[in-house]
Amino acid sequence: MSNAKLRAAAVLCALVFVCGAALALARTGSSERGRALTDTDGHGRGLGGVGAVQSLDVGVSAVLAPSDTVDSGAVVTPEALVRNFDTAGVNFPVTMVVGSLYRESTSVLLAGGESTIVSFPVWSAMPVGVLPVLCFTGLVGDENPSNDTIRDSVVVVGPPVHDVGAAAIVEPVGTIRTGDTVVPRARVTNFGNMTERHFDVRFRIGTSYSRATTVQQTLLPDSTSELTFEPWVAASGHWVVSCSTMLTGDANRANDSVTSSVRAVRQAVLHIGPDQTGQLEVGEGKTFQFHVLIDGDTGGVVEVAQPVEPAGWNVELRDSTGANLLTDTDRDGTPDLGYVAPDAQRWFSLNVQTPTALVGDPALLTERTFVVAGLVGNDSAAADTALLNLTIVPVFSVHNYPNPFSIRTAFVIGLPGVGKEVSLTVYTRAGERVWRRVFTDPQDVSAGVHLVRWEAENDHGQPVGPGTYEYVLDFVHQGKTDRIRKKLVVTRE
Repeated sequence: MSNAKLRAAAVLCALVFVCGAALALARTGSSERGRALTDTDGHGRGLGGVGAVQSLDVGVSAVLAPSDTVDSGAVVTPEALVRNFDTAGVNFPVTMVVGSLYRESTSVLLAGGESTIVSFPVWSAMPVGVLPVLCFTGLVGDENPSNDTIRDSVVVVGPPVHDVGAAAIVEPVGTIRTGDTVVPRARVTNFGNMTERHFDVRFRIGTSYSRATTVQQTLLPDSTSELTFEPWVAASGHWVVSCSTMLTGDANRANDSVTSSVRAVRQAVLHIGPDQTGQLEVGEGKTFQFHVLIDGDTGGVVEVAQPVEPAGWNVELRDSTGANLLTDTDRDGTPDLGYVAPDAQRWFSLNVQTPTALVGDPALLTERTFVVAGLVGNDSAAADTALLNLTIVPVFSVHNYPNPFSIRTAFVIGLPGVGKEVSLTVYTRAGERVWRRVFTDPQDVSAGVHLVRWEAENDHGQPVGPGTYEYVLDFVHQGKTDRIRKKLVVTRE
């Protein structure tokens, strides 16, 4: 109910009471007409009658003022509607409290069943904010305290303040990669007490990017909005980032701008090298040197993966001297070179030990390629590899694999140097020649491991029977012939 309606209701109640009282006096006769209001029981009562049932009960029906919203500094007369719920008149105090700075009391004399509007000394509306309003009666011995007190509130608003400002830069911040496309974002806040809209905000990055946008949506007091601007392609460098509001009539220019910074760095590119080739004798060990180089604006910890180690081989990652194994400085389970600065070479080594004998699958014995792989931190985009291709230079040797066999086998021949002729002959146990091959081509008599396959057939292409056979390898080199004799078994299973 509005203040005007409450005031009208209170006046109407008072008029009804007065008319009722006048009618009652008229009916009591001339002996009652001159009776004065007296305090008949010493409790501040008046209008009492002999034999009337009396109970002490007064209360506050409503706070009429202040209420709703008032401007800061306005002069307001606090008012409340109070009522005497008793049948006899009574005199009692009424107190009004507004916020923590206003507290006033006054005394009221009310006939039984009467309501009246009580006014208090004026109140200057302050401070700004939501203030509690409290009005209560203070009749000693009141038998119904539940209606003694009314609580309300009033909002004190200051004079109109137009004040928006840049609260924070969201993007870009920190460190980003050169060439990345970023959508600049910033937050603006309405610090005033007036609703704002249709004001410009400008975003700058360095000297090459400057874009503005207009805030179209309503920005309520104490609310924040996040704005986006045209995309920016990051150029290498360290850039100052700023955002500024441009509200006409802004009362506080100090909060209009906010600044930050962003660093755009080139994507780190890792180089590992050099690729290498080499020859090792059976049972020989050798250390190969490699280096890493980070091409970019930032360095990082360079992780180096342990190369796959074939059966019979021994491969170890070591430091630049080859004396110490690489350690895991960042404790992530992978050996590393520690922090490597950009454009600074860091050397390390790979120690390789060949098998002591050429035994097993011939496809795995001729050459070996070791992949030396690294990356910067956990950035898979900053990775590289180097290759180490090794050829085994064996002692003069031969064996066949598999043995025994049913259909075919391969002779693994090791030649320690360049020869003139190599011949391989298979005999029966009785010494009869079954199959023979002679090699004179330079690539077939060069140093290294050579494979010769046999389909268990004789020189005429006919399958040989199962049994034990002898094979002889002759190697003609440096004016002499070296020979090896061995046995094989054909099962025909």
